[in-house]
Amino acid sequence: MQLASQFFTIQGAVAHTDMPIESGPTRLLPFSQKYEEGYIADRIPEFQDYFVNIYVSVPLAMGDGLFFNPALFHAAGQNNSADVMRSANLLQISSAFGRPMETIDTLPLIEITWEVISKMYEDDGLSAELEAFVSVVAQGYPFLTNLDRRIPNTAGMAPGSEQELLVSCVKAHSTEEHVLTQLKEIRENSRA
Repeated sequence: MQLASQFFTIQGAVAHTDMPIESGPTRLLPFSQKYEEGYIADRIPEFQDYFVNIYVSVPLAMGDGLFFNPALFHAAGQNNSADVMRSANLLQISSAFGRPMETIDTLPLIEITWEVISKMYEDDGLSAELEAFVSVVAQGYPFLTNLDRRIPNTAGMAPGSEQELLVSCVKAHSTEEHVLTQLKEIRENSRA
């Protein structure tokens, strides 16, 4: 899928404000679209370290556009500036022959299945079946989001996804109310 999707889609951003380097414009890993392991590598700690150590980033002036192959490893930078409120319009342009990212309201799905998820964990731990179930009811891709409010995890690649939250909550034996509150917080913090 990684190999095919890169031919059907282009990603990018148009800066609505100046974005100097200290404001954390998009980080890119040149030529990484050729890495056969593809997207799954972004969860490997050694790869995360590699990315953080050699990514490139360019400052953007208001109106600049940055477009790239979606298979190119990329991540938002952290806004370390004291006074820059960065703003960009993120774009994903898909071919008529590809499938664009869609948004599904997962909250009702999670709400009606949390009891099932908890029972599955209680019975069999973090089984392949439970992981598959979680991947169906929750989003695994944490974007589009507000990266100033949802700062990426330690390696700087991406903030946590709904799927990661569910796994963390089921391991902690969280209540349905707690899970839904956390999901609503993700949504609120994802807004511009």
